[in-house]
Amino acid sequence: MKMKKYAVVGTGGRAVSMFITPLLQGFKNCAEVSGLYDSNHDRALAAKRLVGQEISSSLEIPVYEDFSLMMDQVNPDRVIVCTMDSAHAEYVVKSLKRGAAVFCEKPLCTTLKQVRGIREAADSSPAEVSGYP
Repeated sequence: MKMKKYAVVGTGGRAVSMFITPLLQGFKNCAEVSGLYDSNHDRALAAKRLVGQEISSSLEIPVYEDFSLMMDQVNPDRVIVCTMDSAHAEYVVKSLKRGAAVFCEKPLCTTLKQVRGIREAADSSPAEVSGYP
């Protein structure tokens, strides 16, 4: 099975406990957490330290201060979006436009305009969009 690269946007408690730690513990043969980004850089660094305490103190996950830079350098297959609800759509759309499949905590978005933007990005994205008609 090909190793998939995951980038995580938003690194609060839910991202750590529901996505990052389970990926590193249960899917290490097929998933690699390749980058972390949060609008609060200190929170991303703290998330990395926390996961390192749970998994391995030698954990090597790059932490980025810029989402676009992370996407350029990591070129992830998948992006996990765990930001504030109001920012979900922004990162979902940006990720789809770059060809990355997206996993987003709920809610996917908060406005009809965001729904339309996500739909448009998904329709034109080369990303694998499962569960999407």
